[in-house]
Amino acid sequence: PGSAFALSDADKALVLTGPRLINVRDLEDYRDVVRITLETELRTSQFYEAMRHRAQNLELREVFGSLAEEGFGHHQRLLKLARERGFLPPNEGVAVV
Repeated sequence: PGSAFALSDADKALVLTGPRLINVRDLEDYRDVVRITLETELRTSQFYEAMRHRAQNLELREVFGSLAEEGFGHHQRLLKLARERGFLPPNEGVAVV
């Protein structure tokens, strides 16, 4: 309230919010956790990239750009590890709308 900064519904959809509790009992549950984490990292990176383009202040654009790169790097490293360790098939990725 009273702020010039607000998130649109589309912006909110880019970020996964709130706790996600998963009862991990077997390999498929671990795969679900990996998929959710991959999606979260990618969505977070996309959110920061969108904010980078919207920011009018150069310093903020740089901060958002750095955060976007870092989040995407997390996504790429986790995807590689998940494939190497057999949590995801080599050709499976994460589709994010």
